[in-house]
Order: sequence, then structure tokens, then C-alpha cells
Amino acid sequence: MEWTKVDSSQIDKIGYEDGAEYPLGIWFTPNKKQKAADLPGSIYEYANVDAMLYRGFLGAKTNPDFDNSIGKFFDKVIKAFPDLYPFRKVS
Repeated sequence: MEWTKVDSSQIDKIGYEDGAEYPLGIWFTPNKKQKAADLPGSIYEYANVDAMLYRGFLGAKTNPDFDNSIGKFFDKVIKAFPDLYPFRKVS
């Protein structure tokens, strides 16, 4: 999976691998406990994400429909629908 650094307070990087069972990867920024232990943030992978949705995710920072926020796009479009976009924690 190729990772792209994004400008977000809750998400550090997102990645996409077309054709994978879980094509979308999200590398979250470290939480307080992870920061205290000098650890990176958690990585999750999401299924059923197509390239068009991924491009929308990448472009959310300039999309006023999501208050120009990658995190709000994630919350409203992906996280809100766990049955549609099942996920697994990688690390």
C-alpha cells in the first residue's frame, strides 16, 4: 500500500491498494498513550472502498461539504457506515 501524508489532526496518512480485500488504509495520529510511549498511531484497513471514494477522501481538505476536513469526511462517509465499510486493526 502506498501512503499519502495528509493535513489532519486525527489522521496522519491514508493509503489505497486497488484490488485488495481491504483497499483503504488509515494511519491515525498517535493518541496520548501512544505519544507518551513514543509510539506511532494505529493503522486500520477498510473494505469496499473504491478508487472514487479514495480520491474524494484525499480531496476532502478542499471540500466545503465536509468543512474542508479529512477527519469530518472520514466520520461522515466511512466511519458512520461500519456495515458498508468493515474494518480491521492492523497495528
